[in-house]
Amino acid sequence: MNCIEIDEILSTTVLYEGFFNYNEFFKISKDSIHKILSIVNKHKNYCSDSDLDKKEVYLKNIGDSFSREFIYKFNDYISINKIKYPSYGRELMYYEIYEIIDFEKEIDRLILFGSYAGNDEEFIEIFLNGVSVKNIKIKLVNKSNIWPNSSEIIFEKHN
Repeated sequence: MNCIEIDEILSTTVLYEGFFNYNEFFKISKDSIHKILSIVNKHKNYCSDSDLDKKEVYLKNIGDSFSREFIYKFNDYISINKIKYPSYGRELMYYEIYEIIDFEKEIDRLILFGSYAGNDEEFIEIFLNGVSVKNIKIKLVNKSNIWPNSSEIIFEKHN
């Protein structure tokens, strides 16, 4: 297995539920705070302020899913055969893979979309079959709110 080396990765960013970037130790923008408050206000009838940890249980019971986006910038174009990470009971429902064309204007191009039907108990694998990108965004949607660390995601190079 020929994997992308750490020195080939320029940076990584993780978007939690689409409302803030985790790019430094911990930094939240004003827009993110407003989004968080609007989510709390939207669902405040379903849980009391003193019982916020039951919110996740409520959302799971009504069939909602959880999403997370992983953004990788590479030093140069990389040809990727597959993306994989340890499963550890993570229930991947579907995924979306994008090539990021312009970060400032938020322009990206969908490369791959699919539901996960894998049966490997150790790894979740997404096959890209040699797609060449310089910047990639991986959106994962799970049944549970359990995620891989960005360091657990492995990119296999296309030969």
